[in-house]
Amino acid sequence: EADILKALSYNQLVQDLVTESNEQGAFTKQEIDQFDAQWQASSAQNNNTDPLVSSVIFNALSDEFRQFQEDFPQHIEIFLTDRQGINVAATNITSDYYQADEEWWQVAKQDGLYIGQPEYDKSADAIAIIIAVRVKLPDNERSIGILRTTVALETLTDSLASGLFGETGHTDIYLPDGQEIEFEVKEDGTYKTELVDAELDINILTRSSEKYLEIVHDDTPTLASQALVNV
Repeated sequence: EADILKALSYNQLVQDLVTESNEQGAFTKQEIDQFDAQWQASSAQNNNTDPLVSSVIFNALSDEFRQFQEDFPQHIEIFLTDRQGINVAATNITSDYYQADEEWWQVAKQDGLYIGQPEYDKSADAIAIIIAVRVKLPDNERSIGILRTTVALETLTDSLASGLFGETGHTDIYLPDGQEIEFEVKEDGTYKTELVDAELDINILTRSSEKYLEIVHDDTPTLASQALVNV
């Protein structure tokens, strides 16, 4: 998904629109605060007719982003900021107008790529993973903007389903912030995914040298195996 987003960052409309926004000059901090307050008020009311909002979500690039979503529906929200961190194109109204104070924006600008932990995304109303990439000109490494997507966690369901054992097995993903993603098959054969407070101290697993061990999970004796993944 990150590679797909990097490819999208070289789209000609992306390059042209972010360059045009940068060339218009920087806003003052006071102006940005005013615009951000106006945007957040519109977002709270889901008001797409506000002139500031409509200029961002109803331009040619935003239309292209929505076309992109038809081919890659796991990308449930896509938006672009200029180098100052303000929105210039988006598939939908985001919760904020100004993004440069966000960790994902700062990391993407500094390192070129940000991939977050699964979390509840307010704008998308879904458990999802944030991915952001630096937008740059083909012949220059300097950042001219940031392109961000929100990838639905359901994208991972096939991979998670392959790890289920028999009729009673289920897969849990433990996150560094003390939460876990519970994944199991419902009676109708569909999948259920939830983000909840972790019921298990993962140090029990990480301190063990055994490939499999028995633990008590959700008050039930459980055969567990671990796979450590650094993100």
